[in-house]
Amino acid sequence: MIEVDLGGQNSFIGAWYLAEIDVCDELIDYFNNSPTKVAGQVGDGQVDKDVKDSVDLQINYEHFTDPPVFRYLNNLTRACQKYVEKYQASAALDSWGIAEKINIQHYEPSGGYKIWHCERWGKGMPSAARHLVFMTYLNDVSDAGGTEFLYQGLTVQPKKGLALIWPADWTHHHRGVVSPTEDKYIITGWFSFM
Repeated sequence: MIEVDLGGQNSFIGAWYLAEIDVCDELIDYFNNSPTKVAGQVGDGQVDKDVKDSVDLQINYEHFTDPPVFRYLNNLTRACQKYVEKYQASAALDSWGIAEKINIQHYEPSGGYKIWHCERWGKGMPSAARHLVFMTYLNDVSDAGGTEFLYQGLTVQPKKGLALIWPADWTHHHRGVVSPTEDKYIITGWFSFM
């Protein structure tokens, strides 16, 4: 794994390239071949393309052993270990792990999660139990398309295999920067207290 310096001093956003970047192509194929894709939903389960314009594939636990998903999760585990080495206090808490579905998301040109949001927004479950967010870019995007972090003053450009991990709370409000010309694929989810 190669760590990437995002230039954000004490941003608590970790970034590493996956050890096996070719898994990104496998995940895009897995997404494209799935018959269970749905329109992207916002936090309350509603479809609102003014907020989030995407096509999503929700991956349940029983599919975590599907070869591309399993391979990705092994790579993600290594990135998570690097995050904990860098930010040791993140592990000095109750036990945590992946407790929800994970999502592969496809944003067509002009699509994106367009508003500022964080991943833990209230006392309701499952949001309240979220500890860290993970997101991996599955393809390169050069015409905008990044992820902008509000309080860190940071925009991360999508590079194939670049995995980000950050705190789920309000300190890390973020939004997608819409690409007018390019598709973007990500895989994302949460490490939650168990």
